[in-house]
Amino acid sequence: MKKRIFISAVIAMLMSFALVFTACDGLPTTRPSAQFEAPTGLTVCFDSMLATWNPVEDSMKYTIRIEGEGFLEVRNTARTTFNLASLHGLLPATAYYVSVMTRARGANNTTTDVQRIVAASVFSEPVIFHNGRNINFVYYSDFGAVGDGAADDSQAIVDAHDHANRNNMPVRADSGKKFLFRANRTAVIQTDTDWQDAEIIIDNSNVGAGHTTFVFNVTSSLTPTTLGVGGNAVTSLYAGQTSLGRTFDYDSFIHLIDNSTPRFIRRTSFAANSTAAWNTNLGVAQADVIIVDKDGNVDPSTPILWDFNDISMSHVRPIDPVPLTLRGGIFTTISNEAGGLNGEAGRLNLYYNRGIGIERSNTVVYGVTHYVSNNDVANLNSPYNGFIVARDCAKVTVMNSRLTARRNTVHGTYDISAIRVANFYVIDTVQTNYISSPNYWGIFASNFCKNIVFDGVEFSRFDAHMGVHNTTIINSSLGRMGLQIIGTGLLHIENTTIINNNFINLRQDYGSTWNGDILIRNSEFRPTGANATLIMGRNDGDWDFGYICYMPRNIVIDGLSITGEIGSAPNNFRLFANTFVHTASPGANPPILFPAVLTDTIRIGNLTRINGSGFVRSINAGQYEDIIITIL
Repeated sequence: MKKRIFISAVIAMLMSFALVFTACDGLPTTRPSAQFEAPTGLTVCFDSMLATWNPVEDSMKYTIRIEGEGFLEVRNTARTTFNLASLHGLLPATAYYVSVMTRARGANNTTTDVQRIVAASVFSEPVIFHNGRNINFVYYSDFGAVGDGAADDSQAIVDAHDHANRNNMPVRADSGKKFLFRANRTAVIQTDTDWQDAEIIIDNSNVGAGHTTFVFNVTSSLTPTTLGVGGNAVTSLYAGQTSLGRTFDYDSFIHLIDNSTPRFIRRTSFAANSTAAWNTNLGVAQADVIIVDKDGNVDPSTPILWDFNDISMSHVRPIDPVPLTLRGGIFTTISNEAGGLNGEAGRLNLYYNRGIGIERSNTVVYGVTHYVSNNDVANLNSPYNGFIVARDCAKVTVMNSRLTARRNTVHGTYDISAIRVANFYVIDTVQTNYISSPNYWGIFASNFCKNIVFDGVEFSRFDAHMGVHNTTIINSSLGRMGLQIIGTGLLHIENTTIINNNFINLRQDYGSTWNGDILIRNSEFRPTGANATLIMGRNDGDWDFGYICYMPRNIVIDGLSITGEIGSAPNNFRLFANTFVHTASPGANPPILFPAVLTDTIRIGNLTRINGSGFVRSINAGQYEDIIITIL
């Protein structure tokens, strides 16, 4: 578990610059000294802008994390120093917290023994006010926004951001105002935006064809390109390739596409005519997302997962070196009434955006609140991709925010989603409505992502549809819809409560596959029925999903408490569902065409049940008798 030690921020004079990192004894400085000891023996010291810590052991690596009001920067290093002066985007008169964490690297590249040592600093610089307002900001009222909740302020908001983008100025919503955004317009954001305590009403009651537009869209001013430009064009790549063999102007996010190879061929029915089932499809083009540095080296945390013998398309988007921050604001969406009111009849199958789109890498959303009106009648509203939708970018963080799960519709509907994103972090963010209510669909969904982290999250659902590589869920709670996922890499669950009859649900519509390891540590499984399953899934071996399907390669349980309404018999708790088929038996009739690969090992320690004891491998134990189970 993380251990946090905070020291108070020091108040600085507005017209001066102050920094309050303290130095370790013995360093050549006259500043007061202070040291912070972690149980690992890690000691972090601060001298002006330089953070220094003692080496724990030769093989140890470190992560330094700098966070504050809407700012987050995470750097990995093997060194024992970091110069904070190298950071950009720090705001005046703002406290920032610095954490140094040990990262013991094992064979499976996991992070262990995480400890946090925190100090605070305050930055300040001259601020010029005129008529009570900071003239360094662009305000919505500067462009005619009324802010009374009745007048349509859409155009004024769009114009304010256009002006700010052209002049590289931050934007502020006028405090205490209520802005109405009704038009089918998009305010493009390329500078820091602080909505403060302003209310912003997004009226979708009759937007017509504008349902796919975003009200706000965060974009980069840097020019995207492709891998096919220039004499050193890249036309093919192979899985695990570590370098692209060319250089870039910036560290870059790259989206790769091979139209000749279908993947994620969805199956939504196990009936004989399942090819005609609702939502079954013929798959999507093979795709992958990676991060490369300026020299073309692939970030090891975003490896190339597929062979691309012929790259059909590629999108290279430079990663902005300076974070952009969206802060504050109380948003309310007036949903369309697709059940027949306000001219929106017949739109139950149309997915809406009409929120905040993020297409810029290195973006932080901090302290945003979102509510949904007309959210209490089933099947009334169209489905939504999300109020916050990050897509085609890297390093996106949502912190200290409050979001709302939407009422069930004929399709899945969400309030936050990530589509083709590498390094997506949700931190200290909660749901405004009850996470175990049967009335609301799951709040989060993702596709084609890598390195998703939930830390301090209370949501009704985590859902990875078409694959995620590496997922970390710590210090969190998941409610009614639970954890639904497929993918690769490491699935790490720690200090987390899951309220569902299945602790992990490997989505059967995509083959119930996890080609990687699962680590469960110090968590609670709270089933809502008499029978509970650790890993649910279904794959009868009769469907080609476009890839080989795997049961989790290795599973480690190091502390799992099973509470809730589970029955007392051992067979009330099953490690696996009974519907994985993993052997192509010669005598099978009909033959098993696409068998799943069996789990190698399971290691179980500190498994407790509030009612009864023990477990079974499955109701159909013979399917899993070859798995090696070790009780620690």
